Amino acid sequence: MNDPLKPYLKFSDADRQNFYTESPNLNLVTVTITRSKEHQEPKPCYFYWSPSTDEGFRVFRDSSSEGLMEVEVQSGCSSPITRQSNPLHLWYLGADDEAVSWDIPLGENLCRSVIKSEWIKYELFWPGGEVHFWDWGSKDTNIETLKITELEAKSTPMTLPGGARCSFSLIEGSEPPPPPRPLTPPIIELDPNTLSPGVPIFSLEIEGPPTWRIQERWPLTWKLTYHGVSGDETPRPITFSVGDLYDWEVSCFYRRSQDTGEWESWRGDGVCGYGLFEDEEVPRTVGTSDGFMSLQPNETWTEVQRLDTMVDLPEDARDGEVMRHRFKGCKWTWWDWGTKEDHMDTIVMVVGFGVITKPADNDGRPEVVVPASNMVEFTAVN
Repeated sequence: MNDPLKPYLKFSDADRQNFYTESPNLNLVTVTITRSKEHQEPKPCYFYWSPSTDEGFRVFRDSSSEGLMEVEVQSGCSSPITRQSNPLHLWYLGADDEAVSWDIPLGENLCRSVIKSEWIKYELFWPGGEVHFWDWGSKDTNIETLKITELEAKSTPMTLPGGARCSFSLIEGSEPPPPPRPLTPPIIELDPNTLSPGVPIFSLEIEGPPTWRIQERWPLTWKLTYHGVSGDETPRPITFSVGDLYDWEVSCFYRRSQDTGEWESWRGDGVCGYGLFEDEEVPRTVGTSDGFMSLQPNETWTEVQRLDTMVDLPEDARDGEVMRHRFKGCKWTWWDWGTKEDHMDTIVMVVGFGVITKPADNDGRPEVVVPASNMVEFTAVN
């Protein structure tokens, strides 16, 4: 079915906004005026205009069976929220400014004219218009002075071309609260001086390029080092379960909140696939299984992980956005002294992707922690 507004399309269905009848102060439409790049002198310009969704704009209902149908916005008694301001709103474009924006409320007349339902989508469309109160400024133009300057209507108006549109639905009630942020395990810190004698000591260092080209993989390097044991005991080789490093809870990306500017943890939609497997326990031989690794004292194991947007990185990353990544720490579910060759007869019971169930207490050996790594920071680029 042909869309009569398609030549002007600037938004997709993903850009649809949900407005709520009980949150009128949040029902805002951003109007942006951009300086034309053709036949335009780079000098300041200012004008007065108070757009209202009740006047000048056109509204269409998007019907799957009949296409776009225009909605007549009923006029009624104006109210402070829809009445044009006096004096008119001042717009100012400096010589180096490419665009200027203003948030306007969804008009009450428009709200009375549409059906309240999250299943009905409307298109707010700007067909074009003219502004007569405008003038050129100078490099010394002061915005505060402009606010008290009176302009006379010009015989040659400034044209605001049509074509801009946005999709929205108006829903009864108030905006639902944001979903709670998922709880993530705390960062594991470790002071080697507090360890009991004879406890293995590990550290993990991560490295990554300073930039990540969006839609490409980002290589993250892990360097796991076994430093030996605490106290005066002679260091010995150690064998441990590798799967603890890959638990989905032990690594985390951080993004700045667009609302508060604070760093917040971010986690992708990828989940572990334990639910795809039976809960039946199966035996694993430590000496021959890829789920276990051996390191000598002061030996470092290195691995490069190539992370992508399917699971690890945000698909909505913005060009120039700065992000962080950190390994938060883990504990070995199973470990023992010796190399893998020493454990050719050692059997453990696992379920799913390798979750060790027996021995449940690691045969009483002390708890071994891999503390949190350093933080790496990188920038997303197109």
